[in-house]
Amino acid sequence: MKSKFENRAYIRYAVAGDVAFKTTKDPTHKIYAELIDLSYLGFSVYLKEKIEEGTDVEFEINFYVLYQSLIGKGKVQHVAETQRYLKTYYRTGIEFTDVNKDFVLSILNEILAKRANKAKEASQNKTEYFGPI
Repeated sequence: MKSKFENRAYIRYAVAGDVAFKTTKDPTHKIYAELIDLSYLGFSVYLKEKIEEGTDVEFEINFYVLYQSLIGKGKVQHVAETQRYLKTYYRTGIEFTDVNKDFVLSILNEILAKRANKAKEASQNKTEYFGPI
């Protein structure tokens, strides 16, 4: 079932973290990336070097606020060159091919719980009403 927010089967959730990759073509070379988002089927990152579409990868995602890591295998599905901070990066989408899906669900649930708690705290902060401006 497609999400009403995007043309995808599962919603992507923005989450901070870093990712270490190894490709099956050169397993001794580690590539590091910045995590952009995560969904049930995969994730996307900003890479400083290009990995070709169709490349099989092994990865370890370290989530900053969750204090957990997700280790698995995937396949590069999308690569787009982009500019960030006046430098060239490659926005790269990875589809999971071998990962513990129950663990992915628990990470997504934890992300949503943290966001819900933050929204609840924000709604409970009392501010003085000064009337219309």
